[in-house]
Amino acid sequence: MIEGKAKLNVDIPKIVSKDMEIFYNPVMKFNRDMSVLILNSIGRSLG
Repeated sequence: MIEGKAKLNVDIPKIVSKDMEIFYNPVMKFNRDMSVLILNSIGRSLG
């Protein structure tokens, strides 16, 4: 699985449950991308 510059080696189960070793919500990709953009822009404006 690749998201942005991150490469993740994970087994994707057929059923999502709290017993999984890793929780990854692909629906939140847009929110993660926006958070990175905002934090990077804040860092540039302060530095």
